[in-house]
Amino acid sequence: MTTQQPGMSDQIAAQSVIEELLRLQQAVPPRSGFARFWGYSPLPKESVAWYRGAQGEIEFGRILSRLPLRVCALCMDIR
Repeated sequence: MTTQQPGMSDQIAAQSVIEELLRLQQAVPPRSGFARFWGYSPLPKESVAWYRGAQGEIEFGRILSRLPLRVCALCMDIR
């Protein structure tokens, strides 16, 4: 039995980045009541870049979804 990794077209925008962000967050202890009250971010400094990267990929996916299919095929063909 052979299993394949999902290809880029099988994933939603930012899926791999979000998966990595969630993996990193598993090691982070929960915020204290004080931190929650004062609105401290639940993201450690190491995770902020992953979070912003996910936001950027999601926005880029939105932009690409508005393009005609012909343009997207042309963009993917240029390598």
